[in-house]
Amino acid sequence: MCVICSGNIIQGLVRIDCAGCPNVKYIPSIKSLCILICSHCPHLERIDRSDNLQILDCSKCINLSYIPVLPNLKELYCTGCPLIESIEPHYPQLTTLSCPDCRSLQSISQFLTNLKTLYCFDCPQLKQIPSIHGLEQLYCHRCRLLERIQRLDKIKKLCCNDCPFLEAIPIGRIHPEENYSDTLIELYCTGCPFIYIPYRSRLKHNIQKSNSMHFRLKRVQQRYQRKVYIRKLLKHMSFSIIDLNNLIVGYC
Repeated sequence: MCVICSGNIIQGLVRIDCAGCPNVKYIPSIKSLCILICSHCPHLERIDRSDNLQILDCSKCINLSYIPVLPNLKELYCTGCPLIESIEPHYPQLTTLSCPDCRSLQSISQFLTNLKTLYCFDCPQLKQIPSIHGLEQLYCHRCRLLERIQRLDKIKKLCCNDCPFLEAIPIGRIHPEENYSDTLIELYCTGCPFIYIPYRSRLKHNIQKSNSMHFRLKRVQQRYQRKVYIRKLLKHMSFSIIDLNNLIVGYC
């Protein structure tokens, strides 16, 4: 893999796949590069800026601590990168971000204005999901310290299972006259004992439009040891969401 570091002789490359190469430490700037697959490179420490890069997969690069400014990046996959602490607002074209199992990740920028899908589950240091205006799918389950999800006006699918400190989810676009959300389709919040959605109940309207609504309300498992008000949960949470297709709130 020395050719990656050899400079101008590779400036015509569009795609590089060096996944699993144990000796790669550095990937230089390559003007023409559109796709870079460098996952499972245990000694990779640095990726230089390539302005035309659209897809980057650097998953399981355990010594990579920073992802450079990439103005045309559309898809970023950095699963299991334990040294990455934040996702910066350097990717204005980003539509898909997958950063689960990043053990040091503490923040995600709210200025990822084109982001549609976010996978950030199993991130034990993440405490907040910012308000990302265009976000449609969010998977943040098993983020044990997650306390707050900011307003997500266009969210359609949300999975936040096993986030025991999460209390409120201001999700979906709010109807200006009747104060209900009309965007959310799927919600999974099993194992969130304090969660509620602060929108007015619309039981009669929503039960006709929902394809399936399943409640699996059980006792909270001993590991939570918290008092849960099921009546309050149902009152604030369930039926304020137009077009909901599937709702699971087990172990609440």
